[in-house]
This record gives sequence, structure tokens and C-alpha cells, in this order.
Amino acid sequence: MGQIATAWLLLCVLIAVFAWKSSRRLVALSLPFAAMIAAWAVFVPLGKPKPTRPPQGNYIILGVDIIENVAIKVLLKGADGISTFYQLPYSNKDASELQGAQDDARAEGGQPQATFGGDGDLTTGVNRPPEAVKPAAPSAVSIP
Repeated sequence: MGQIATAWLLLCVLIAVFAWKSSRRLVALSLPFAAMIAAWAVFVPLGKPKPTRPPQGNYIILGVDIIENVAIKVLLKGADGISTFYQLPYSNKDASELQGAQDDARAEGGQPQATFGGDGDLTTGVNRPPEAVKPAAPSAVSIP
């Protein structure tokens, strides 16, 4: 997070120097707006995880990186189809839930899913593909 803040600060200093050198009031007044755009331009493309919990809802788990006693980085795909990278605080419960969902999905051939509640609790499961219905086998004996 420190690298993002440093890059944003340097970009803001460059914008401030430009505003001061141009000696135009309009440029100087637009400096706060330019600083917000610079923060967005630095934060979004770097691919850093959001340091917040995901909003309430159901997600497909695309990937999990568990850094023991530090953090849990998880890539989730929401119902809107947009994938978002989150960094959750480490807890044994969340780590075992996410790891268990991935293990179950590998064993059963489905997709791991996570549901985040309004109070931040996490529940996981596996979305199994529907099994094909087998046609009934013809009878070996026919009675007239």
C-alpha cells in the first residue's frame, strides 16, 4: 500500500508544480480534482487487492492465496460477472472455509462458491454441474 501512496504523492507534486508554473488560476483551482484522478489512475491499474470485505452476496471463488497469520488474498467473481481482488484479514475460520471449498470443488468437479453475509460472515460451498440423466436401459426380457 505504501508504493501506491508514494506514486500518488509524486504524481500530485508534479501536478502542483505544473499548476504553479503555469500561473493560471483555473489550473490551480482544478488541482484537487486532478489529485483525485491521479489517485484513481494509480490505484486501479496496479492490481492491488481491495483492503475491504466484499459486499453482501454470492461469489464464485476464482483463486485464493492464504498467507498464514498475515492475510487472505481472494479473487472473487460476483453475480454481475466482474472479478474483484480482495485482501481479507487472516482468520483460521475463513482460511479453512476457503481452502475446504477449493478442495471439495477439485474432488467433486464443481466450482467453489462463497457467500458473504451482511455482518461479514463467510460461508462456502461447491456448485456442482448438473448430472446428465441417463436413459433407461432396455429390458433384457420382454413378456408378450
